[in-house]
Amino acid sequence: MRRHAGALLAAVFVVSLPAAAQVDLSTTAITQPSSGCALAATENVTVRIFNFGNTLPAGTSFNASYVVNAGAPVTELVTLGSPLLSNSTLTYTFTGVRIPARFHMPKSLKARLKAGETLHGLLSPNVEATTLETLGLVGFSHYILDAEHGPAGPPEAADAARSCEIAGMTLLVRPRSLDPKLINQYLDAGAMGVMLPGVREADDVKRLVQAMKYPPEGLRGIAAVRANRWTLGPEKIEDYVARANAETLVLPQIETLEAVAKLPEIVKVAGVDGFIIGPRDLSMAMGYPSGPARPEVEAVVDRITKTVLDAGLFIGTVAATGARAKELVAKGHRILLHSVMALLKNGAAAYFAAAG
Repeated sequence: MRRHAGALLAAVFVVSLPAAAQVDLSTTAITQPSSGCALAATENVTVRIFNFGNTLPAGTSFNASYVVNAGAPVTELVTLGSPLLSNSTLTYTFTGVRIPARFHMPKSLKARLKAGETLHGLLSPNVEATTLETLGLVGFSHYILDAEHGPAGPPEAADAARSCEIAGMTLLVRPRSLDPKLINQYLDAGAMGVMLPGVREADDVKRLVQAMKYPPEGLRGIAAVRANRWTLGPEKIEDYVARANAETLVLPQIETLEAVAKLPEIVKVAGVDGFIIGPRDLSMAMGYPSGPARPEVEAVVDRITKTVLDAGLFIGTVAATGARAKELVAKGHRILLHSVMALLKNGAAAYFAAAG
């Protein structure tokens, strides 16, 4: 018996034939779900069962099952209405399967935010496929690739996007600077948003919006790239442009005193979705290099939060612990950021503390 899940990304289909027979679930045997790009509520998925073994007479029963995202297996009993000859195929359809489409993208983060969700993610420079897949599978909704303090460029971002998408996690990027061409390359690679560091005034945010949005909302250039499946997928290019403009998240960082002073003007920029507070750089700018755990910094964070929320925009920041995340959510924060390094550090500390 052979198993194949590559074409379905997060779904594994298994058919258990009698010992005398074998099964092949090949990539060509799986029909493309009708939903194209989104996570479908339900789909009918057809697989081809190839019998390498002896002929199975009519009336033979066997189990066909599938597992999605490491959930509980769903098993169906299949009974042959006619013989399944040796070296022949049987087509079987699973009905009502919730699976990612062949051209899979996680549900839009912006849609989830608008629906009232609180999103827990990470901000780190790591690009290892296994690490990113694991982070998505354990429950994080988004991963911001830190290309400001890390070395990753657009090629690494493309690989990171693939790893994130497989695990149902959305990739965003923090670029090193407000470089429209570089930002376009990150978006072309599959990033669904940008968190821009070092913002100081409204013009910075206007230029970010222009770099991220296609005309008429911005100046982003278009080509056949990974983000639109090189125009080879079922999605029409005009539909992709509309979706990209609607779903990409524009998230400037507030981490300078200039941005704090000009925030009432900055929040009025058309096309911005929300803001991420950079507490460590903010505390540095305020003269506290030891870190943001000071009442003076917390007061400024609260003032930023109120200004952003009053403008009807999303607010987020770094949460060093789960307890801190809970505090921030109570204050209106909807985008929480932890880090891979913090997970490793805290996990190791908990392990050694318990081990004595």
